[in-house]
Amino acid sequence: AEAERVPAWLDLGEAALHGLAELGDPAAVPVVRWLLASKHPRLRAAAADAVAWNARPDTTDAARAALAHDDPAVRHRA
Repeated sequence: AEAERVPAWLDLGEAALHGLAELGDPAAVPVVRWLLASKHPRLRAAAADAVAWNARPDTTDAARAALAHDDPAVRHRA
């Protein structure tokens, strides 16, 4: 069933976000910013990593959103 596939999907999503974080490309920020609001804590935290590692002066809105997030893991990683 679909619920059984969620852990594998989360693993893939988290790995992809960590890969984007390592790129250091500010073009990744608008692509991953929406995941700061994910219902999955792992994806929120990985998205915060990607935002933090790719933020540049023109992408600071996403970094500010991560720093003000309700999830402490997101704030910590930002």
